[in-house]
Amino acid sequence: FWFIADKSGAGERGSRGIIATLGPDGKPSRIVVIYTTGSQATMDERNRQIAEIGASLIKHW
Repeated sequence: FWFIADKSGAGERGSRGIIATLGPDGKPSRIVVIYTTGSQATMDERNRQIAEIGASLIKHW
């Protein structure tokens, strides 16, 4: 199972970000930061984009 601890946020100018510690086998092994800004996308679209980036990180771990 994966260990995941995260803090997310959003702000002006279409900003969206998340910082997390995660790793396989229930052990946090990396700190990951995803941050986007200047987007015209809706919050739902930005959330989906971050989820896709996160899924790709796990897939290619």
